[in-house]
Amino acid sequence: MIINSGVRQDSTVTSKILVAINGFGVIGRGVADAVSLQADMEIAGIADIVSDYRVRRAQSHGYPIYAVLGEKADGMREAGIDLPPKKWTL
Repeated sequence: MIINSGVRQDSTVTSKILVAINGFGVIGRGVADAVSLQADMEIAGIADIVSDYRVRRAQSHGYPIYAVLGEKADGMREAGIDLPPKKWTL
Protein backbone atom coordinates (compact mmCIF):
# COMPACT_ATOMS: atom_id res chain seq x y z
CA MET A 1 0.00 0.00 0.00
CA ILE A 2 2.94 2.40 0.33
CA ILE A 3 3.29 4.34 -2.89
CA ASN A 4 6.19 6.67 -2.14
CA SER A 5 8.18 7.98 0.75
CA GLY A 6 9.09 11.54 0.05
CA VAL A 7 7.50 13.20 -2.98
CA ARG A 8 3.79 13.89 -3.38
CA GLN A 9 2.09 14.06 -6.78
CA ASP A 10 2.03 17.86 -6.49
CA SER A 11 5.87 17.74 -6.23
CA THR A 12 6.07 18.96 -2.63
CA VAL A 13 8.61 17.12 -0.53
CA THR A 14 7.55 15.47 2.71
CA SER A 15 9.36 13.28 5.19
CA LYS A 16 6.19 11.26 5.78
CA ILE A 17 5.46 7.86 4.30
CA LEU A 18 2.60 8.25 1.83
CA VAL A 19 0.05 5.42 1.90
CA ALA A 20 -2.51 4.65 -0.80
CA ILE A 21 -5.50 2.53 0.18
CA ASN A 22 -7.39 0.39 -2.31
CA GLY A 23 -11.04 0.38 -1.22
CA PHE A 24 -12.63 1.85 1.88
CA GLY A 25 -14.49 -1.13 3.28
CA VAL A 26 -13.77 -2.67 6.66
CA ILE A 27 -10.07 -3.27 5.99
CA GLY A 28 -9.41 -0.01 4.15
CA ARG A 29 -11.13 1.98 6.88
CA GLY A 30 -9.06 0.19 9.52
CA VAL A 31 -5.85 0.92 7.63
CA ALA A 32 -6.85 4.59 7.26
CA ASP A 33 -7.61 4.85 10.97
CA ALA A 34 -4.26 3.30 11.86
CA VAL A 35 -2.29 5.46 9.41
CA SER A 36 -3.97 8.64 10.65
CA LEU A 37 -2.64 7.90 14.15
CA GLN A 38 0.97 7.72 12.94
CA ALA A 39 3.02 10.92 13.01
CA ASP A 40 5.31 9.71 10.22
CA MET A 41 2.57 8.58 7.80
CA GLU A 42 0.01 10.32 5.63
CA ILE A 43 -2.82 9.00 3.47
CA ALA A 44 -2.07 9.84 -0.16
CA GLY A 45 -5.53 8.76 -1.27
CA ILE A 46 -8.31 6.20 -1.36
CA ALA A 47 -8.87 4.32 -4.62
CA ASP A 48 -12.37 2.93 -5.10
CA ILE A 49 -15.09 2.29 -7.68
CA VAL A 50 -18.23 3.08 -5.67
CA SER A 51 -19.88 6.25 -4.46
CA ASP A 52 -21.75 4.93 -1.43
CA TYR A 53 -21.54 5.81 2.26
CA ARG A 54 -18.04 4.31 2.60
CA VAL A 55 -16.45 6.64 0.08
CA ARG A 56 -18.46 9.57 1.44
CA ARG A 57 -17.03 8.80 4.90
CA ALA A 58 -13.49 8.80 3.49
CA GLN A 59 -14.22 12.10 1.77
CA SER A 60 -15.58 13.58 5.00
CA HIS A 61 -12.22 12.82 6.63
CA GLY A 62 -10.51 14.85 3.92
CA TYR A 63 -8.85 11.90 2.19
CA PRO A 64 -8.30 12.34 -1.56
CA ILE A 65 -10.52 9.94 -3.51
CA TYR A 66 -9.47 8.37 -6.81
CA ALA A 67 -11.54 6.32 -9.26
CA VAL A 68 -9.91 2.93 -9.80
CA LEU A 69 -11.59 2.55 -13.17
CA GLY A 70 -11.89 5.49 -15.54
CA GLU A 71 -15.41 4.46 -16.55
CA LYS A 72 -16.55 4.75 -12.91
CA ALA A 73 -15.21 8.30 -12.48
CA ASP A 74 -18.12 10.12 -14.13
CA GLY A 75 -20.67 8.25 -12.00
CA MET A 76 -18.69 9.03 -8.86
CA ARG A 77 -18.55 12.72 -9.80
CA GLU A 78 -22.30 12.75 -10.52
CA ALA A 79 -22.87 11.27 -7.04
CA GLY A 80 -20.96 14.19 -5.52
CA ILE A 81 -17.63 12.49 -4.91
CA ASP A 82 -14.80 14.96 -5.24
CA LEU A 83 -12.25 13.43 -7.62
CA PRO A 84 -9.03 14.95 -8.89
CA PRO A 85 -8.79 15.98 -12.54
CA LYS A 86 -9.31 13.20 -15.07
CA LYS A 87 -5.56 12.78 -15.62
CA TRP A 88 -5.35 11.10 -12.19
CA THR A 89 -7.93 8.38 -12.79
CA LEU A 90 -6.67 4.95 -13.79
